[in-house]
Amino acid sequence: MQPLKEIVAKDGVCELEWVLPEGQTLEDWPGSAPDLLVEIPHGATRTRDYSRLRARLSPTLPEDLVDFFHVNTDVGAPEYGREVARQVVAGAGGASGGGRPLLALVIRCLLPRTFIDTNRVAEDSSAATARTELNAAISEYVRDPKDVELLVSLHQSYHDVADRAFDWVCGGGGIALAPHTYAPRSIQIDDFDEGIGRAIRAAYEPDVYETWTVRPPVDLITLAPDGRDLSPRSVVDAIRKRYEALDIATAENDTYRLHPSTMAYRYADRYPGQVLCLELRRDYLADPFTPFAEMHVPEERAKRMAGPIAESLREALLARS
Repeated sequence: MQPLKEIVAKDGVCELEWVLPEGQTLEDWPGSAPDLLVEIPHGATRTRDYSRLRARLSPTLPEDLVDFFHVNTDVGAPEYGREVARQVVAGAGGASGGGRPLLALVIRCLLPRTFIDTNRVAEDSSAATARTELNAAISEYVRDPKDVELLVSLHQSYHDVADRAFDWVCGGGGIALAPHTYAPRSIQIDDFDEGIGRAIRAAYEPDVYETWTVRPPVDLITLAPDGRDLSPRSVVDAIRKRYEALDIATAENDTYRLHPSTMAYRYADRYPGQVLCLELRRDYLADPFTPFAEMHVPEERAKRMAGPIAESLREALLARS
């Protein structure tokens, strides 16, 4: 059983939230593994998250990276991820409700993927992603060796927590959710010669933006490159049916598959059938959708988009008991 003292929040690295049945505390769950882990690797969605780490890095980094940060951060992932955990636990009930109490743990990474992507394998980031559409763990504009050393150490610090949490939850028979979000359209930029911020803003000019491919509202990432389904299949099928009932279209692996260069793949491969990774479109969460500024995610939107996921996960967790 994983001691609680080894899974802790770390200043500037990650936040933790325990979601318990109403009226209970962790003292009511001595040594119990959570039923659900919500791991949010791209949880640094606030401007202050960017500014905090930017201040620790070389001043020679591009000045317009903040534009890239706002466009490329997983807006809404922390909000709907937390909401999934809360709905799973609140809806489970106890013996009187015909179910059993459930416990959830939410881990929110605070390291902006602009500098270090904690959903990538840091040690082989350049080689592993060279032949794919995925970004490397550390972007090419980070060149100062001291910056690289710091970022790799922060990546390790985060996964010291996340790795233990996956082993604790999934090793105990639970399920892990990796919630992500993506932009409404698939933007392709090949030329950054005039700066990354300027290139991104050019891609978002209305006449150019309309030419990019529209992404599905929900994309469930279930398959490994070799075609193996690593997802909890019954949960995936239930989620798709529930979104369809809300008239929200879904897809599977439309954007990408679980690539070995990602930490999501490593965890899903370690615990097949117990890890679910998915993407929701940011314009279904943010109101308004403002790609070059910090966005607001209304509670009602997070609740609506979390509902089908939470109901399906709760159903599966109670069935496993």
